[in-house]
Amino acid sequence: MSKTTKNRGWISVPVLLLVVMLGLLLLQQQTVINDHKRFQLDTEVLSQNVVWHNAYLALSDLTPSPGGGPSCIGFCSPSVEGWQSKMLEGQRVWLQRKRLSSLSVERWCASFDKKHIKCWWHDDSGAKREMWLTLP
Repeated sequence: MSKTTKNRGWISVPVLLLVVMLGLLLLQQQTVINDHKRFQLDTEVLSQNVVWHNAYLALSDLTPSPGGGPSCIGFCSPSVEGWQSKMLEGQRVWLQRKRLSSLSVERWCASFDKKHIKCWWHDDSGAKREMWLTLP
């Protein structure tokens, strides 16, 4: 039996160690990249939360206007009327605060484009809800 056929299928220890080390380095690099992406995402979310928090504070300073109308059951759509503009964080934001006395609830809405709207509902009982609305 020749020497070449006898050693077939065997990988030398240094080559095996090299493959394992490269695998570990790639795993470490991927972990660093994932941590960086997560940090960027957390920073972006925090920044958005600050903007919406500031919009919420601006809404708390507004006086509510009546929220219903003759053609609306409950609140009219936020697209109907009643937006006030304000500059927050160097951006124009549209604010709307409506009250529906018959239901003892207020709706506070904020938007940058009047299409993607974040609204908060405040019940006189103290309950609070929030929701995103997307208008056509």
